[in-house]
Amino acid sequence: MAARLYNPETANPNHPEVAVIWLNHLGSSVHTDTGRDAAAFANVLGRRVLAVDRPGSGYSRPGQGVFLGKHYPEAFRRLVRREVAPILHAEGIEGTVVAGRSAGGVGAIVMAAVCRDILSPWGVHAQEPVGWRAVELTQGKKMYEDYGALQDRLLEENPDLERPEPNELVGLEAARRRWTIKLHRLLDYTNSRHAFALPYSLAGALYIARAQPETYLDVRFAETSLAGDPLSIAKVGRLLQQARPDAGGGAPIHVETVPNTVHTSFDRRNFSAGHLAEAVDLAIRYRDPLPPNPDRVSGIYYY
Repeated sequence: MAARLYNPETANPNHPEVAVIWLNHLGSSVHTDTGRDAAAFANVLGRRVLAVDRPGSGYSRPGQGVFLGKHYPEAFRRLVRREVAPILHAEGIEGTVVAGRSAGGVGAIVMAAVCRDILSPWGVHAQEPVGWRAVELTQGKKMYEDYGALQDRLLEENPDLERPEPNELVGLEAARRRWTIKLHRLLDYTNSRHAFALPYSLAGALYIARAQPETYLDVRFAETSLAGDPLSIAKVGRLLQQARPDAGGGAPIHVETVPNTVHTSFDRRNFSAGHLAEAVDLAIRYRDPLPPNPDRVSGIYYY
């Protein structure tokens, strides 16, 4: 199965009908790191988290990858109809915050854009997503490799940077995780490389800004980002703000560059969870703007 639901130990009483959909990042799946992240996030948020493998990755149904070059949105819609919608219906989930980091961030934006009727997205939250400009495949591969070298150097030279936490698994489980990541990353990249070379994040985010004014849109980039330089990221923020209709208002659009971070900073589970919790909190506050009350809880924040 490409979708797996994780329940919190203690449920948040504030809009329990709203759940988080968490998309897998490159090399992970709902049964490995993405699943472990989702289980932890469910307890941090006090909210159900549905972990989902993007089309062509993890445990998504065979054959989806062949559509991804030209039919990325259609592949997501098929995935949602087959794997996600039945769970939402069975669990009584009436609203979602669709989220992910890196490749999962691209997936979250595209999924929310093309499956609004099924997901009823209250918010979209993407951590350090790629997919903001079109590149040639060879150019994209070189950009990824160059950024990886830069990132390694920055992590070595700057102790103040947020860095990924050590793997908690040991022994055979740790070895199995390493090999699983290598295999899933190879398959994921093989299936998704054409889609990653196209500006699907930009197209999806602009569509959400224009056509889904009720959806809170939250995109957070690293200070030294794989997605682009600070000027291009600032331009993304302006484009999204300009795309949201003025008439009648609309949910906020939040585009942020997070200080002291690189791409893998968001691999740190507690760090990622904090940003996700804040985004969920803001999405719910927009839909339910009640005055502060100490008995009400949203995300991990009291208001």
